[in-house]
Amino acid sequence: MWLYVAGQIVSTLLLMWVNRRMRSKFNDSIDQQPSKYSDSNVNSIGSSIPAVLGRVMIKNPLISYYGDFDYRAYTEEYGAHANLDIGTMLILLLINIIAIITTPDTVVTNTGTGQTVDSGDKRALIVNAVVQFLIWLLTSLLFKHELKTTIQKGFMYYLGWQNILCWTGNNIGIKRLWMNVYDTNVEESTQQGVWGSDNISWKKDNPTGLVAHIEDDQMFGGPDEGGGFIGDIHLYFGTTAQGHDSWMVDQMSKSEMIPQELKGLTPVYPMFFTSVVHKSYIGKQATIPEMWFEIVNYPDGLRELFTYDLQGIYDNHILDYVAEMLDFISKQTQTVQDYLQPYTDKVIENYDKYKQNAKVSNLKREDYDIARDVLEEAKLNYEASPTDKNKELYDKAQQDYDDAKLAYETAQQDTDSAFGDLKTSITTLVDNYPATEKDEFVNRIKPLQNLLDNGLWHLGRLGDDLNPAEAIFEILTNDYWGCSYTIFRIDIVSLLNIGVVLEEEKMGVSCLINKTAKAGQVISKILNHVNGVCYDDPSTGKLTFKLIRNDYTIDNIPKFSPHNCASLEFTRLDWSETTSSVTTSFTYANDKFNTSTLMVSDIANIRITKNYTESQVDGEYFTTEENARILAQRQLLSSAYPLSAVNIECNRIAYNVTVGDPILINWLPYGIEKQVFRVTGIDYGALDKGTIKITAIEDIFGFDKVKYEFSDVPQWSDPSHPPEDIINELFLEMPYEFLRSLDTYVYAFVPQTKSQNIYWHLWRYVTSKYRDVAQSSEFSTVLRMTYGCDEIFGLDSGFECQVVDEYSRAAIDRKRQKIADNPNTYTNVSGLNLINVDDEIMSYSSIELLGNGHYKFTDVIRGVFDTLPKSHTGESRVHLLDFGMNISGTDPCVLQGNVSEEQLEVTSQTLSDTQEFDINKLTHLTTTRRAEQPTVMANMQFGADRGTLTDYKYNWPASTQFSHNILFKFNGRNKFQNYGILLQTDDTTPIQVSSTVKNVITISSNEVDMEFTSDAYDSASGTNSVTDTLKWVDFCREMGLRLMETNYVRIKVRTLDTVTGLYSHAEYDKTLYYVVPRLVGIVTSNADAQAYADSLVQQTIIFVPETGISPSLTLSYEDCALIFVGDVSSANPNDTSLVQGQDSQWYHLKTYAYRIDGSEQVLDANGNPELDSSGNPVLQAVIHKLAIEEEFVFRTNFTQHDSNYSKAYKLRSGAFIPWKLYS
Repeated sequence: MWLYVAGQIVSTLLLMWVNRRMRSKFNDSIDQQPSKYSDSNVNSIGSSIPAVLGRVMIKNPLISYYGDFDYRAYTEEYGAHANLDIGTMLILLLINIIAIITTPDTVVTNTGTGQTVDSGDKRALIVNAVVQFLIWLLTSLLFKHELKTTIQKGFMYYLGWQNILCWTGNNIGIKRLWMNVYDTNVEESTQQGVWGSDNISWKKDNPTGLVAHIEDDQMFGGPDEGGGFIGDIHLYFGTTAQGHDSWMVDQMSKSEMIPQELKGLTPVYPMFFTSVVHKSYIGKQATIPEMWFEIVNYPDGLRELFTYDLQGIYDNHILDYVAEMLDFISKQTQTVQDYLQPYTDKVIENYDKYKQNAKVSNLKREDYDIARDVLEEAKLNYEASPTDKNKELYDKAQQDYDDAKLAYETAQQDTDSAFGDLKTSITTLVDNYPATEKDEFVNRIKPLQNLLDNGLWHLGRLGDDLNPAEAIFEILTNDYWGCSYTIFRIDIVSLLNIGVVLEEEKMGVSCLINKTAKAGQVISKILNHVNGVCYDDPSTGKLTFKLIRNDYTIDNIPKFSPHNCASLEFTRLDWSETTSSVTTSFTYANDKFNTSTLMVSDIANIRITKNYTESQVDGEYFTTEENARILAQRQLLSSAYPLSAVNIECNRIAYNVTVGDPILINWLPYGIEKQVFRVTGIDYGALDKGTIKITAIEDIFGFDKVKYEFSDVPQWSDPSHPPEDIINELFLEMPYEFLRSLDTYVYAFVPQTKSQNIYWHLWRYVTSKYRDVAQSSEFSTVLRMTYGCDEIFGLDSGFECQVVDEYSRAAIDRKRQKIADNPNTYTNVSGLNLINVDDEIMSYSSIELLGNGHYKFTDVIRGVFDTLPKSHTGESRVHLLDFGMNISGTDPCVLQGNVSEEQLEVTSQTLSDTQEFDINKLTHLTTTRRAEQPTVMANMQFGADRGTLTDYKYNWPASTQFSHNILFKFNGRNKFQNYGILLQTDDTTPIQVSSTVKNVITISSNEVDMEFTSDAYDSASGTNSVTDTLKWVDFCREMGLRLMETNYVRIKVRTLDTVTGLYSHAEYDKTLYYVVPRLVGIVTSNADAQAYADSLVQQTIIFVPETGISPSLTLSYEDCALIFVGDVSSANPNDTSLVQGQDSQWYHLKTYAYRIDGSEQVLDANGNPELDSSGNPVLQAVIHKLAIEEEFVFRTNFTQHDSNYSKAYKLRSGAFIPWKLYS
């Protein structure tokens, strides 16, 4: 037995030795080394900072800083008997002892014999049981305390870092944050994110930022996998109120990674959306975890800046829809109209009130826009130079802005009130519409009802995406990451219009611009998503936007045919070049913004081509399946059918056609009738060439409108020849020179148009009835200009025309022959070769037939009789005045001193049928007593008053600025003297203008209208007055408080008969910029004026050098540079009657000044140019003296050197006083 006990002890000791070996082995692992921090996911220098538009996912954003790296060993302890169950073992021991004690001394076997058990043996068994228990207890204790095993399972890593997520915005926010999205063990994180919800945390609600606390040590799989994350993520939206992050401040002061010169400098990044992760547990990998941020940004600058313009568009939409509704009601049965009369009357009453108030609001809105621009400029000036003067200007601009805003808001309140009344009356009308026809009516006015219900468009946020118009506006105008465009370079109205349509279509986009790209590429991509185009409008120079939609009426789009095109190239795709399926890739927001695809197919294409072909379209900026499907379907519509394309070369009729416009082509040689194309490219060419080239593709919205005719297929034609409408007819109130009568005559010039029209009938409203008053089988001749022509006052060498019907070709050929047979009779001064083009009468010498079948009128005298030369387009109709019918037979239409309201119509007749009179085709003409009107002056030219150097022109470049007086010169005319046909430039034929005729200059500028008259007859000399002057002081006096530094002016010049009160039939219509004259210096004597002017002039400019109170100025001679004469004053500079000069002194100005008109070379005694020391010609100024009259306004820049500004003065009551120019 003792041997047994010894064996147990030995075995226990051996087990202890083995456990010590194991312990030594395990403890050796504690010496393993942690990983170094891996910065493989830290961004390289030069990485782009993303810009966010809409809702996006920013994956693993830029890391601008990391530090405070640390680690701790992660261990777990293990033992052989970690839990001792002593109680159970004691019970077992007791049971064993009791069993031994109760064992009988003699044991009887089955053979009937017995075995005697010695009591000593029982004691040995009890001792053995106790020993076994003690050995177990000893072993358990040894294992618990001596065989404890500590196992290290890697390291726990800690780190802090800063992310720059994106550029900030006013309406930026965050929804969710993901970590380690691609870790398959992180199911919950992958699906729901680790922070955030569907509710957005906005910048405006968290100006100082917010903290996202995350505590999940099992996030990446726990200790047996990747660990987890515990820490705070501080989110800063980019505001000036957010301050410095405390952890970053600490790092910037002590981190060894920071250069010494940058120590203690902690960036705030107010222009960025940033996140700072304070030192946090990042798991068991020594690297920054993968992080995704769901960011939203909904810029609304377009709406905020142009809400009032948007309101104007809204008002116009309402007015148009109401007009359409009323028109619909007017076409219902009389019973319905009578029943609805009370309701429609109320709608019309409120409609008129709303229309008038909306007009007033628009005017006030324009004033507000101007005041806003002035305030912005004043604010910038004050911030750049916070002087008392700039503060004063800033405060004044603020007050003007507040006043203008209040005026607009007051006007808009009236408009809103009228709108409410209109809305109520429309609701009442709808409620009372007859039930049997109400469904159709409600469906018809649905667009109007939607506008009334939804109110003004929002533009910015569109669902969870962004309105593309706002996205484009942000890209163009953002000063940080965009193009920094000024709003003046953008056609805002076009951008607002596409924003309105896209909001109604619910077609928003979301853009993550995270790499360097040209703005034009991003904008083009956005427009491709929504089927739009952008282009520089040649008429405005502004970037203009347009959506390609089925929003046109075929009768109202430009039309092209062999009549106005020199050539056409027509191509069509083959069916083998089409596509049967389109796949769109888009950013699917519901799947963590991963790229998804969607496919649409055209079964008809597959059946026709017996083939399956697939193409792809990029829809990256769409985040919903619905919008992606629209994009794919639109693409399929244009690619599943073999579209045709054209290249056409036309005349200048296409001068206002732009990219994206629908055009209509009729080209019978190709069998095309009424086919709509979309312009994809246009070359306007040079003005002297007269041709425009257009590239266009078949419009997918015009499929149901096109009609094909195949000329090589014989077709049966109806021999009955039904009459067709007569077009291009002209009703002309005849000039005095035709009939030499002061009564009014109106003639009808009617072309044949179609060969089957062999008669025409003239209908006229006479004695309360429409009557067929005349019939004729003789037609007049009409052509169309091929390329148009310019305004020419001298002899025009000629212009090209083409016929519009075959009858006109025959008539032109007959006229050509007549001229050839009688060259001395049919001349350009005979009155027998007259044509009318857009109300300009011309007289030609001959007609040439050109090689292309067109005709050229040669040696043309322009602006004949009481008309003036004009510019004409390639669509202008040319009516020969050889044959016309007097609408009143042989009598005048109306006698002298009276006018007539004429209602006229012409109908056609063929051999078999007569066209019916149609009241809807009437032409309304109100006569003007044209025969009695005075003749307008001829050959008018004008220019700025520069004394002897005044330069006169018919027209000036659009950018030319005029200042001070504007001089006009012309040739007098009097049609009541029988002098025949004269050139506009003829100033030798003696003509006497009546003493009752006045020259009239009418001016409109900045909502101010004025009229100045002067004598056309000089009674002193008994001759015509051939000059006139628009005096600057008169303009100042009439403009009053509305005078601006630069005034956009419309000038009309005509004549007036003071006896009859009639103005001339024609008038000159000019527009120009009229600017305030500028002070360039003050001298103390007349003699000093010339010398000072000499010091300023150069060959073509005036250069005013820099002074202590002004920077240098460069002026043109048209700018009216003034040198005043004045007396130096020692009085207080606060005296408002004083004006500061170039020498910083203050002066009392005299009421005259010298204008610098130009420069001329100084000649020596031999008449040769004098040269200075450098060999350059010596120049002297040409000046002339001006008398300064009351109300005269000038401006000066002698104010301050930095942040220089103009200051205006007006002469009033003999003193010059500061004057506030309107802005």
